[in-house]
Amino acid sequence: MTSSSPGSPGALDTPQSSVSKHAFQATPGTARVIDARSIVTLVVFFAVNVLVIFPLCIPLPRVVGRVARTARDALLGQGRWDVYEANEGEVHSATDGAAEATKSASGLSVPPHPPLLLPSHLSAAHSPGASQASHPAPDNASSRSSRSSQSSRPSVPLPSSGRTRSYFTLGLATAPVAGVLLLLASTCIPGSVVRGGIVSGVRPYDIMTLFLSFAYISLSLDCTGLLRFLAFTVAARASSSGRTLFLALYALFALLSLVVGNDPVILSGTPFVAYFTIHTQVTPTPFLFAQFQAANLASALLVSSNPTNLVLTSSFHLSFLSFSAWTALPTVAAALLLYPVLAVQFRKQIPKTLSPTDVNPRGALIDPVGAIFTSTVFIVTIIVLVALSAAGLLEGVLGVWTVTAPAAILVLIRDGLHDLRTRRSEGATLTAEMEMEEMERIPNHPDVASHVVSRLPLPLLPFAFSMFILVDALDYTGWVSVWARWWAAWARAGGTAGCIWLMGVISVLGCNILGTNIGLTVLLSRILVVWRDTAAPSNRTLFGSVIALAIGSNFGAYSFVFSASLAGLLWRDILAQKGLVVGRLEFIRWNMVPLWTTMVVACLIVAAEVCVMF
Repeated sequence: MTSSSPGSPGALDTPQSSVSKHAFQATPGTARVIDARSIVTLVVFFAVNVLVIFPLCIPLPRVVGRVARTARDALLGQGRWDVYEANEGEVHSATDGAAEATKSASGLSVPPHPPLLLPSHLSAAHSPGASQASHPAPDNASSRSSRSSQSSRPSVPLPSSGRTRSYFTLGLATAPVAGVLLLLASTCIPGSVVRGGIVSGVRPYDIMTLFLSFAYISLSLDCTGLLRFLAFTVAARASSSGRTLFLALYALFALLSLVVGNDPVILSGTPFVAYFTIHTQVTPTPFLFAQFQAANLASALLVSSNPTNLVLTSSFHLSFLSFSAWTALPTVAAALLLYPVLAVQFRKQIPKTLSPTDVNPRGALIDPVGAIFTSTVFIVTIIVLVALSAAGLLEGVLGVWTVTAPAAILVLIRDGLHDLRTRRSEGATLTAEMEMEEMERIPNHPDVASHVVSRLPLPLLPFAFSMFILVDALDYTGWVSVWARWWAAWARAGGTAGCIWLMGVISVLGCNILGTNIGLTVLLSRILVVWRDTAAPSNRTLFGSVIALAIGSNFGAYSFVFSASLAGLLWRDILAQKGLVVGRLEFIRWNMVPLWTTMVVACLIVAAEVCVMF
């Protein structure tokens, strides 16, 4: 990119030597005629996306399942991929919170959240449960923990019982990989397409390294208790008024998402909202949806907040500062509008007064020193990335991983040293019998570090790389050039306003049918790049389309299905752990008005921006 200014005419129309031009001229798709291999590739692509939304569970022979469980436990220490235990057809959840992880049919592993440090009189739920989000079931984690200390029964049936059945789920982490292998086996694509989807073009490895590095730092910060401390502090000061509490929590989650991204806020904020609403005996629905929608909306501002933003900046050679400059006004305006929309929508469910809870926020701050250290590293890393990106120093072979990976390693080393000191201090006070019990309970790796690693969205790696490869396959077989011509025809007919409107609609709908918002962004960004290179659109139309895609790929996370985003899958599974089940119709019902209201306002502001700047 030649300039970091949002109004620079050359910001997206880069020279021939730029990354974005070079990235998408490596395949012969623009000159290829649609043939049988093209049809097969298209069918495989959409079949993969269907399996991502509706995973297919395939029963395995018991011997194979036993071997798979043994290998999984040896490598990972717990189930986090697409093989999970079921007892008589039901997914079996762990009962010992810190030791196990629950498994969803989507293929994502959601380890139980670290226990919130509540007073003893608040550690048990006060309200009877139902299965709907508006009528929460009590969280019996503390009672289960006390029972587990008296009983050593395993959390899953023993293989010798003959009742354990293992399944292989063809879903988020596995379906895209299977699709790539199928295309290779059918000779629809050569090996060069696979390589290009990993290391060349927009450098997917660089994008995923940045994402996982920030994910580790954010989750490590969460383990210090800082996010829960902030949430409890806000709740304690506003807990007497339901409306004040609703506003305070909405503002807190939106601000946190602006900095650390949506996934850490979902992982930390969702259990907090579940605990708080249960103990105050209020309807959790408005607070849960406000948290979920605010987190996904605010993630449109910073590049590091969402992997979809990373895909766009890499595809169009945008600096981090330029991207944030373009998305700042639409994001802030939509966030300011979203609160009154939610307040009106949930006016009958937000209580006017609340019974104050006796919760000490300081008790949630587990590691104050770690919170200061990790937050400092996080902020410094973001500042360095923005500065280097604005100066154009992150191009070439090095890339952003040279900044983010060392930062994550630094935090990992600090976590390991903290765990080592904690073990030594605890070991000095243990009796011989207590030490034996402690050694049986603690695994042979650092507690905090291993817990953070277990919460990393690692299934996103095969999914993301495979989606890059599948989009490369569509480009190689000629489909991307066809769709780029369709978009060029629409741009000529609808102009800038038509492109912004249609891209906003397509991006939201595509999040729900194209393998989460990541798959959508990978595909549409490729189409827009080919359109830019072949049709030479005006900067006004080009910028409008790209920024509308950025807004829609973030806002589309709160739309029709949970699988529209990784955050939606995590949010659903964490709520299920807490006994709160949100149905699909309820999810659609509470998302529709906020979604289209914020999208309309954001797209209008994008249109105003491009009209003023060009």
